[in-house]
Amino acid sequence: MLQRHQGYLFITLAVIELSLLPILSSVGASNIGTIPLLFLTFLTASVVSFAILCIKKRTSVLFKIISDKKALTIIIIAGLLNYAISQVFLTLGVLGAGPIVTSLILKLWPIFMALMLPFALKNRVKKSQFLALALGFIGIYVLSTQGTLSLSGNLHATVFILFIIISTLATAVSNIMIRAHNYDMYVQIFLFNLASFALFSILLEFGNSTAPFAGINTYGILSFLFLGGVTYSIGAFMFFYALKVLNPLFAGSATYATPLLTILFSTVLLGAQLHSYYFYALLFIFLALFIQQRQANKAPRYIPGRRYEGPSVLFDVTGVFIANRSNTVSNHIQGKGRALAAVVDKEWYANVDVKLLKDANVLIFTNDNLHPDISNEEIEFMNGILMPKNNELIMVGIGEPEAIEDAFNRVYYSAET
Repeated sequence: MLQRHQGYLFITLAVIELSLLPILSSVGASNIGTIPLLFLTFLTASVVSFAILCIKKRTSVLFKIISDKKALTIIIIAGLLNYAISQVFLTLGVLGAGPIVTSLILKLWPIFMALMLPFALKNRVKKSQFLALALGFIGIYVLSTQGTLSLSGNLHATVFILFIIISTLATAVSNIMIRAHNYDMYVQIFLFNLASFALFSILLEFGNSTAPFAGINTYGILSFLFLGGVTYSIGAFMFFYALKVLNPLFAGSATYATPLLTILFSTVLLGAQLHSYYFYALLFIFLALFIQQRQANKAPRYIPGRRYEGPSVLFDVTGVFIANRSNTVSNHIQGKGRALAAVVDKEWYANVDVKLLKDANVLIFTNDNLHPDISNEEIEFMNGILMPKNNELIMVGIGEPEAIEDAFNRVYYSAET
């Protein structure tokens, strides 16, 4: 299966399981309390994600990252933001606002993420993508105001809404960090869960919150088992994989479908009533997804530094090579490494001094002169999102962004002179 198609499959499955997140958080927290629920959730998630890590034979990568203090710190911070902090504020908010309203507000995170992309990843955001985000937000607004277009009297206590917004912002910041640092996803997810479990273990100890465990019922058990065994382990891998392989704004905007599924599941499981304005919101949300789908098949534009004088347009194609298991590619792309590409004329490239393509800090190759560690599937994926013409080829550099820019500058000077 092509990486892009696998990304679409994973984001679809992730959207389905994410739609149950507010419902199960509400049911579980109502049964045993917020901290006990999250303690059991991340205990389960730690066990499941570690088992997956072992099955995928990533223990050596785990020890390597643990020995790297910088990498470990980045992963723990991202994990606490995306899992612990986001989930605790979500759980507190859902108790006051309800699953459906919570699901709607959570969809703001792609908008926060879009505003951060140019600064964090130097990815250019197109006007059409902001239009898609705006249309999605309109759909959310229609749902959250129950079709009246007035917030007055529809949203409950402001403090609960604020909790959900904090959860949303934490998710956006974490997802930027995840995309910016290319560490092994299996290791990331396990460390996310382990760090969150450690935090809630401490809170449980100091808060003396063990009493609710005695009253746990079947719904409470099912809640933490699903949240831990699926949402924060298997489901997390699917979502983060899609986030790296697909355009990040498309992966984010795809989750606009979760409120609709949350409404459906709330109706079936909790007896919530359906309303006609849901269909108006559906129109805006699906229109947003259609626009984002068109952008998902294109690589995001990369904004180079001021010293860059190479090929005029650079694209960020890091997601193409994120699943590459070779040591050569992994060593160049891990951490803050990126894969940047430029579509250039074949006749122009013929003037390049081939000696400049051998750089210890940057892996440089083209789509018609493959590196031995690059697969045909990866090249096919890249060709599909950049669509070079017959007289063009794709020049790729993998490594630190500044090093790639310097290498492309040298290549450009070589061809021009």
